[in-house]
Amino acid sequence: MGETNNARADGGVKGGEEEEKGRKKMTKGGKASFHDLFKNADAADVVLMLVGTVAALASGMSQVVMSIIFGRMVDAFGGATRDTILPRVDKTKA
Repeated sequence: MGETNNARADGGVKGGEEEEKGRKKMTKGGKASFHDLFKNADAADVVLMLVGTVAALASGMSQVVMSIIFGRMVDAFGGATRDTILPRVDKTKA
């Protein structure tokens, strides 16, 4: 990073090297570790992350359930005749 000049209480200037020493080291490539991403999260952040996780799981599960229901309906129509179609479709409701 470029040098930033921050005024100190004694009138001196804090250079870029001193500022670098004060920071925690980042992992290679300038990427933050997993813990560093969430170390400043408060209770509201944790609740929002949990709500988002539960909503994502529910969204994924609904797609699976709809695929199962659609598959049963297709199977019911597959081998049915005009007389047997309604009882076969009614069986898929359960």
